Amino acid sequence: MLVMRTLRDMNLSKLVFDDVNLFSALITDIFPKQKEPASSINEVVETSISKVFKDMFLLEKPTFVLKVI
Repeated sequence: MLVMRTLRDMNLSKLVFDDVNLFSALITDIFPKQKEPASSINEVVETSISKVFKDMFLLEKPTFVLKVI
């Protein structure tokens, strides 16, 4: 689980939006019996990032929030 989460968290933010699904499928193929690890994101940080997106009139998507984090 630790290796899967590290691979996901270290690489997901570097990918363009169109490649995220492909990368997720590859990770699932490499670790077929492992469930998707939960992201440990601080609620205060995530809420603050969402507010900044709204204040700047930017489109908010989970992958964008992950890139900021």
